[in-house]
Amino acid sequence: MRLTGEASVLVPAPTERVWELLADLPRMGDWSPECVGCVWDDPAAPLAVGRTFVGHNRMGPLRWSTHGEIEVFDPPRELVYLTRVRGRDMTRWRYRLDPEDGSTRITEVYSSVDTPGILTALERAVRRPRRLERQMRETLVRLGEAAARD
Repeated sequence: MRLTGEASVLVPAPTERVWELLADLPRMGDWSPECVGCVWDDPAAPLAVGRTFVGHNRMGPLRWSTHGEIEVFDPPRELVYLTRVRGRDMTRWRYRLDPEDGSTRITEVYSSVDTPGILTALERAVRRPRRLERQMRETLVRLGEAAARD
């Protein structure tokens, strides 16, 4: 069974500025309560489909890393990447930016891809899907605040 979740916020910042911050994945740790940050595998590579990175995460005392690959890169509208753990596709993260009267609606969606059943059951037991939706909303609010400030 796949886990999915979605969060959406309207932020008082232009879409291009929100995109600029969102596409700088190493800064994700500045906004996310779970992601500590990301490191590009090849810092000199252009930001495009196929670019890879390592994401570092935390949840309480737990720490883990994932390998990510950009699947959709459509500035300034959509960014999608797939994360893997030990070579196994795990979660697809999608960000969509929609301009609305000088502001931007940011929507974040996650969906598990090939998560082992036991891990899915454990994530449900600890209510991770609900926590992720709250954290996604918090991430988007922080991202929007940063875009509006700068």
